Amino acid sequence: MQSKHKFMIFDISFYFILLVGIIALSLAIVITDNVNRSIFIFLGIICIVIPILIICYYYYCRPNLKVHKPTDSEWNDLLKKTCWHITYEEHIKNIDKGNNNIYLKTKKSLSANIAVILRPSVYFFIGEPDKEQLIRNDIDKNRNYVIYVDIKDLDRNKVMIRKYDNVLIYIGPYHGKGKIRNYTQD
Repeated sequence: MQSKHKFMIFDISFYFILLVGIIALSLAIVITDNVNRSIFIFLGIICIVIPILIICYYYYCRPNLKVHKPTDSEWNDLLKKTCWHITYEEHIKNIDKGNNNIYLKTKKSLSANIAVILRPSVYFFIGEPDKEQLIRNDIDKNRNYVIYVDIKDLDRNKVMIRKYDNVLIYIGPYHGKGKIRNYTQD
């Protein structure tokens, strides 16, 4: 659960800084004293620019976040594989829709979705993840269920690949065929 808290703290502080900037700029409109107005304008601009710089840094300067649409040859290779979505037991009742139909909600975390330009997405491993992939993606040992989805069942137009850690990103929620199984990390 530690990884959830890490993302939550990032998101809350990001939105808090942005909110302070908006409030400061709003106050600058109603303040008549030029010195105080300048201070609030400066504070507002700084608090709005900082989150934008953070997004730019994550998006452009971190090579492990680079994503791309699969090329034709990559897509043909992917069609032979299965993707894995590892989750907690308490989420299974909302995922399983019966008859091998599943519904995966998107991850709405700002920090998780920076690489896909803040579009809520579902994240899968391409094939079975190794220990390094699990660590890099903050998958803790409490996630004891895996959802298998054949990549051929995914809409190609919504698929992105993050080569760094062999992750497939599906833009938007996934509703379709899949299998749910128990999972234990080695």
